[in-house]
Amino acid sequence: MRRATPQFRAATKEAELRAEFDAAEAKLGPLVEYRAVGGKTALLWLPNQPVNANYIVRAAFAKGEADIEIHAVRTGSTWRIDSFTFGGSPEMRRLLGMPG
Repeated sequence: MRRATPQFRAATKEAELRAEFDAAEAKLGPLVEYRAVGGKTALLWLPNQPVNANYIVRAAFAKGEADIEIHAVRTGSTWRIDSFTFGGSPEMRRLLGMPG
């Protein structure tokens, strides 16, 4: 949460984020490592406009893997998380017992 945008902190409670990791751990076991990162950055060459990036992180758990989708925004030299979705696809979210 300390690396989140003010909008993300206002919209998302830390307890909700922890609940998503707890739900994944209940189904997939403890988080072991981050396996891969892929994504793209959208650059606008306009003054005072933030740079946006969308990334998918493949998280390896003891009993399987899940994707974490992250939307980040760079203002100046600082990157901040603007949205975070655990188990990106609706199917994965159902498997993890999370709302679609």
